[in-house]
Order: sequence, then C-alpha cells, then structure tokens
Amino acid sequence: MKLCVFLASPLRVYHAKGELKHRYYNSLNAFEEVHVVEFTVEPSDPSPMDMAFGKARLTVHPVGAMSPTALPSVWRELNRVVKTVRPDVIRAYDPSWCGALAVAVAQRWKRPIVVSIHTHFGDKRRVMGNRFGPVERALEQYTLRRADRVLCVSEHVLRYAQAMGAQRPELLYNRIECDRFAPTAEHGEQWPRNDPPSILAVSRFIPSKNLACLLEAVAPLEVAVHFIGSGPERGRLETLARRLGMTDRLALTERIPHTAIHRAYHRADLFALPTLLEGFCMPVAEAMAAGLPVVVSDIPILQEIGGQAAVRVAPTVEGFRGAIQWLLDHPGEARRCAKQGLLEARRFDAPIWEAREAGVYEELLGREVPRAPGPSSSRMDERFRGCAQLSPEGRHKVPTSTVEP
Repeated sequence: MKLCVFLASPLRVYHAKGELKHRYYNSLNAFEEVHVVEFTVEPSDPSPMDMAFGKARLTVHPVGAMSPTALPSVWRELNRVVKTVRPDVIRAYDPSWCGALAVAVAQRWKRPIVVSIHTHFGDKRRVMGNRFGPVERALEQYTLRRADRVLCVSEHVLRYAQAMGAQRPELLYNRIECDRFAPTAEHGEQWPRNDPPSILAVSRFIPSKNLACLLEAVAPLEVAVHFIGSGPERGRLETLARRLGMTDRLALTERIPHTAIHRAYHRADLFALPTLLEGFCMPVAEAMAAGLPVVVSDIPILQEIGGQAAVRVAPTVEGFRGAIQWLLDHPGEARRCAKQGLLEARRFDAPIWEAREAGVYEELLGREVPRAPGPSSSRMDERFRGCAQLSPEGRHKVPTSTVEP
C-alpha cells in the first residue's frame, strides 16, 4: 500500500528539531511506500529520516515553494504527483493551507483523506495574534469539514475540531515510548538527586513558551537550569540570564535527537514549563514518563495531559517560584507527583496509539494492515479505551495537585 503525506514544513525542519520518532509516519509498517510532498524547491535528504518511516520506501516530492502567485504551478505539480503515485491514502499534518490543498487533490482523485490537527488554532490566534486569522479559519473549516477522518492530539483540540465542523474527529494522542523514558533503578528514592537541584525545560525558544518567566522565577532559588531547544528568543534568554546573574547556572542545548532525549530527562530533578499555548505538549508527557515531578501552567490542555500528577499554577514568576520552592521544601510530595506521573504517562504509551492509527487506515480502506508485535486496537485495555472517549464534561473531574505558596 502507498501513503502520500503532505507536510507544511520540509522534513529536514522536523529532523532539526529532534521531533522525528520511530515509525511516526508509518504506524505498524502499514505501508510499503510513503511519498512525502514538500512545499519547497530543494527536497530534504531522506536518509537521516528513515526511522520515521519504518520499513517503507521513502520518496520526497518537492512541488515548489508556496505563495499566492505560485499556487497554480504548485497545484499542477501536486496533481502530477498524486496521479503518478496513485496513493491508497492521503495524509495531511496541518488543517490550514496545506490541509486544504491535500483535501482538494484527494477529492479530485477520489482518495481517502486523513487530516491531523496538532493545536487549538483558536487559542493560538488569541495568544499570538494573526492578521490572516479569518483566512486561516476559513481554510481550517474547509479542510476539517471535508476530511474523511480528523485525528486530534488531545481532547482539547478535538473539541476545537468539532466546533469547526469536523465530521469524523477522533482522539489520537501523541505517543510516548514509556519503556524507553522510564527511570532506571539507579534513580532510587532520593529526591533531589543533584546538588544543586536541576530544573529542565524542553521547548522552542519562542514568546508563547514564556521561558523568561521561568528564568526570573528560579533566579533567587538555589537551583541549576537546563533549557533544550532553539528559536528566536535564545539571545533574549542569554541576556536575561546575565542580568539575573545566572550564566553559571544556566545551560542551553540547541538540539538532542529524539533517540537520546530521555537521558536528559534522567539527569534532571524537576521539569518546569510556564507555557501559554499548547496542543499537546510532548515534553510534559515525556517528563512524566521519565519519573520527574512537573510544574506547568494551569491551562486547559495541561489539565488534560498532566492529570493528577502535574503541579499547575498561573504562568507567572510568582506562581512558578512558589511551586518550585514548595516541591523543594516537600520532597515527599515531589516523589508522589513523580510516581503519579509514571501512571499518567501510560495513557500515551506508543503501542496503544500506533495500533489505533493503523486501525484508522484499516477502517478507511476496508482491509487489514500488517501488524507489528504489540497490543492491537481491538484489545486495548479498558482504561486506555476510555482515553479515546470524549464526554461533554471532559475526563478530568478529580482535583489535581495544587500549590499554595
């Protein structure tokens, strides 16, 4: 079988961020061929990205850089690719202009179309602003209302897809390799393990991640800080660290491959992120899977992802300083949060959601796809099956950890 993947950014961008995971674009090796459409002139070199496509033969098709004036030529090239490849399924990883083009070409060639939505775009426009917001919203509605399946990375995003008119939305959490991230026996019961305690944040360096807030919050505390990521805010963070007298306590690492990122979590004592906007927030789930207590912003998506493990506070200097100091003063509570996090992270375990994604393709095509060893979607534990059901009230009704500074 053949899958045609439409990406809003070139593969090399996701590789540079360290975001590509094992079989991410080919769940359970369901497809023998995967064809990636890139809106660029120069295609990405596929060789470093093979692991994300499993056993499939990968081909990258550059169709030209996207712009209003280039749209006619891009459209012709898209149709040429789909006509030549004749994919069994088309998959778009963005509901805006990229998804709209994928839907249009899928309808023309009568191919099933699956669209992923990875963030609540209404939240994004409110937090970040966008003068093209009405155009983006119209494109999202066009895409989500016409897709055969809309796969949403969280219940928070699923509710947005429903509000935008998606006909077949389904929860498909981002997946975590829980066994790989799990803490080793050498971690023991002592907390914190480092002196001074080490606080980790894994994030893009952009305004919505609010990392300057975290730096200011921990400046007067006796802790070390490690930021992993890249982005336009790096210079500002370095300047702020100098002003706060933190240069000897702040480590900045631009990128760690996904295959090695779990080691960075294992070296830390606590994870903190005062983010203002998320669609899922993979680092929070990874931190819980690694056995770290987490302090995060009290926003709807992190109420869902953090469950009863995350310490949630307002994304302010005072809120994060108080929460982190509270955990440092109460190591028993930090250990409790860490243990609860290991349980919460299992909701996102990779075999469960990889099997479900392969099941989506099965249902669309009316045939079975090859199955790798591991749990099948038809035999999911009832606890995890419940994760995929959206109740009107939402899943998390039990009060989560709170902090009173």
